[in-house]
Amino acid sequence: MVRARYVIAYDLESDKGRRKLAKLLEGYGERMQFSLFEADLSKDELAEVLAKAAEWVKSNDSLRAYPVCASCWAKAETLGRSQEAPLPGLKIV
Repeated sequence: MVRARYVIAYDLESDKGRRKLAKLLEGYGERMQFSLFEADLSKDELAEVLAKAAEWVKSNDSLRAYPVCASCWAKAETLGRSQEAPLPGLKIV
């Protein structure tokens, strides 16, 4: 199964929706900030996340999943928490 690295960010008005979405995303990736996650997902897993998230993301809310190419990921600058290497066999697109 081919996986890609995604940065997923969200802004929801509903406290309940934010909690449920965070719990969902914690099952797929790592929380980097309050409403920002990094996840290594297959296309099917990304579609699954978005389908499940649609229950809590309303018209005034926002959820974005950005794919990060391997070249860009290698150039990422971080301070604080260490940047972990991609999973073995991960193909970042």
